[in-house]
Amino acid sequence: MLNFDLSWRLMSPGKIAKGVIHDLTGLIRRVAGQHGNRQHIVEHYKGYFADAANRPHHHSSSLSWAETDLGIYMHEAGENAPLFVEAFFDAGEALKRQYEGIVVPDVTMINHVLNTHDAGYEGEPAAVDRPPGTDAGRDRDTAALSGCAGP
Repeated sequence: MLNFDLSWRLMSPGKIAKGVIHDLTGLIRRVAGQHGNRQHIVEHYKGYFADAANRPHHHSSSLSWAETDLGIYMHEAGENAPLFVEAFFDAGEALKRQYEGIVVPDVTMINHVLNTHDAGYEGEPAAVDRPPGTDAGRDRDTAALSGCAGP
């Protein structure tokens, strides 16, 4: 989960920049290539983007349909850039927890894509150290997103 201005969850500060969806789709395909069942990984990402777009997620009948549906959900989620970035980040973090050794884009790589397209947002990795008594396990799957109200 990304930490960002809570009002962005309810009111979009702006769309994701052009080109970001294309580049992140390419990264999803690379991640899927590491798994014996590419469709399973595409469906995984599709579920996160469906949630960000406030749409139900249904399993596709083939890899081709899964990729088509993923593209639709990514474009719809792209109407709210912070939720879009969060969906991509959270999906990757969940895969890392589920499959030991799978390589997913980290915050630095996501930032590279965002910066390449002047998206106006930047992720910040979570702090490594947490105060005593807090849930240290959160460090691996939280980060912050900062940016302007649109690209």
